Amino acid sequence: MTILNENESEVKFQVIPYNQYIGEANFLKGKLMANNYKRIIISGTNSGKSTYVINEAKKQCEKFIFVVDTIALGKQLSKKHDLPFHYSGNKVDPNTPQVITLYNWLGYFYNEENLDRLLIIDEIHTLVTARKYRKDHILDFIEETTYYDRIIGLTGTFIKSRWFDDFFIDSCQSDKPKVAATIVRFNDELQKAAGLTKQAIDEGKQVFIYLQSKSQDGKFGRLVSLLSDHGITSIKALNSNTVNDEDNLE
Repeated sequence: MTILNENESEVKFQVIPYNQYIGEANFLKGKLMANNYKRIIISGTNSGKSTYVINEAKKQCEKFIFVVDTIALGKQLSKKHDLPFHYSGNKVDPNTPQVITLYNWLGYFYNEENLDRLLIIDEIHTLVTARKYRKDHILDFIEETTYYDRIIGLTGTFIKSRWFDDFFIDSCQSDKPKVAATIVRFNDELQKAAGLTKQAIDEGKQVFIYLQSKSQDGKFGRLVSLLSDHGITSIKALNSNTVNDEDNLE
């Protein structure tokens, strides 16, 4: 992943703070009908990117196409926002003013009279990351996007590409508490993991420990013992054998 540097001259970049959902910042108000309007919105999972942009598009635009990369997401957004979803199992009129579709169906909606539509591309980073195994589809899709003057891309994982040079970047950053991760790589560092856990609990934090190993190697039992030595006796365990709330070590 390429980290954006807002001081790089070629990147048109701004940071937009929000608390829980990016719609609180309302930074798209009254802007979606501007000519040559191209921007990428970077924001984390569950920050409300799709909902905010679809709601604003409904308010500001008579016509828009929202492009997704999976049928499951298309159906979910279609139901949530009461919009038609065009894919192989559900054909809609190509002149439908407001519609959700898949990447490979964008060309279906090409019409010279409809090129004033706003094009919204979900998971826009996949135009870079998926190019190796979906090259033909992605190159066709990128060519089809050149017919549109107004494009919004949505992503939680932005990767710089020359194709994005004309886009303004909105980096939406939440002021909610962040999740911190510490990687402990070796069995003999389990004592370190137990100590870090104790420190975090003393600071009022909630701790999740992920063991990337097989249960029979004894690492879990040794870690539980070390946590007990630090006075941590209430531990909930989740694995393939967990059935209900009673499967814990309290």
